[in-house]
Amino acid sequence: MHERTLAGRTALVTGAARGLGRAIGARLAASDMPAAYASLGKTNFPTLYAATSPGDDFAESFASYVHTVMMKRPWEITIRRDGKVAATYRTCWQEPRCAAKRAILERLLR
Repeated sequence: MHERTLAGRTALVTGAARGLGRAIGARLAASDMPAAYASLGKTNFPTLYAATSPGDDFAESFASYVHTVMMKRPWEITIRRDGKVAATYRTCWQEPRCAAKRAILERLLR
């Protein structure tokens, strides 16, 4: 499984949704990453970039679904603080929050 460690670094957030509180292109401090991903987990966006715009939402949702569900490729973001796991974020396709999008993608990809 691929693991992306972001602790101790500043990552570029390319998009934001209401509730995530970030502007497009804003810098997300490493200390803010656990809260940002926790907020993302309350939405139906599969990635932070999906929150950028409706077009990016569709593109990210499509790519994420194809790679993680259809191709069974693992995807996970692990955020570490002081060498310890502070948060782990996984794909949303098995969660109720993404059920409606999953149904749409399943219909499109029949």
